Amino acid sequence: MDNCVGDFMYTSQSAYFNYYGWSWFSHVPQSFTGYVALHEPSLIVTAANHYYSGFSCSDYKFEIDQDKCIHCDWCIKASPRACIHGLTRLFTDEDGAPTGHIKSATAPDATYIWIESDQCIRCGNCHRACPTYAIPIRKADIVCGPCE
Repeated sequence: MDNCVGDFMYTSQSAYFNYYGWSWFSHVPQSFTGYVALHEPSLIVTAANHYYSGFSCSDYKFEIDQDKCIHCDWCIKASPRACIHGLTRLFTDEDGAPTGHIKSATAPDATYIWIESDQCIRCGNCHRACPTYAIPIRKADIVCGPCE
């Protein structure tokens, strides 16, 4: 034992049908309480899993901060879908909403890197790959059309 929570997670015990380094979500509370009992036997600890059913990745979106972007194309390579594009031109309507674009051949030739929200699956790969932290995660605005 290394005296860590992982020692209680059954990560390498095939009797629990686990792969090495992998645990069942249901093992987390008992692992935590086992760890605390090992280090502080006088403490009485309870733990439980919580499911956050109200959370949805669609509530969030990724946008590229053009002032921080260095056009390295790491986000494009990290994306599992064709949702990030290097553009030479982005067309917008009078409200600033995108209406069309012209793709560039390579990211360094692009004047603008753009995430196509309709194609984005919100995996976060681009956010993690960006060396300049130019892709923040932000809460999506919910916009309703005109009511009649």
